[in-house]
Amino acid sequence: MKYTLAHHKAFAAACFLCFLTVSPALQAQESRTGTIKSVIGTVMLERGDSRQPARPGDPVAERDRIWTGPHSATAFAMRDGTSISVGPNSALDMTSFQYEPTKQEGSMAINLISGSMRFVTGLLGKRNPERIEISTPTAVVGIRGTDFILEVE
Repeated sequence: MKYTLAHHKAFAAACFLCFLTVSPALQAQESRTGTIKSVIGTVMLERGDSRQPARPGDPVAERDRIWTGPHSATAFAMRDGTSISVGPNSALDMTSFQYEPTKQEGSMAINLISGSMRFVTGLLGKRNPERIEISTPTAVVGIRGTDFILEVE
């Protein structure tokens, strides 16, 4: 069979469509800052214009929003070992996360919009607590301990 220019164009178009389909998943893997460890009830992971149910093993990336419904909760672990649990009826933005594992340096910013969360620091909180910031609609929390609970009404 002789391949023509039309065949090459069709192949190129098919490859491009595959790239567009796989691209969001690859971007999430490349920008993975953490991993969902457990999900109870209704938990949604919002990334850009996409909102989907969260499942254990799903990546958490910068600028993701995590929503929990009534009687629902989730827990995820960050790359530095930080553990974050989100309670029922909560909304949390992973505003930013930078971590250099070889130097064990970086920063983290989280915005708890509503609900509750438990935060157990990993290497960033132990080595550079001043580089972790948690915001709520009414306050900004600086990290000085290793384990705390925060609730927004």
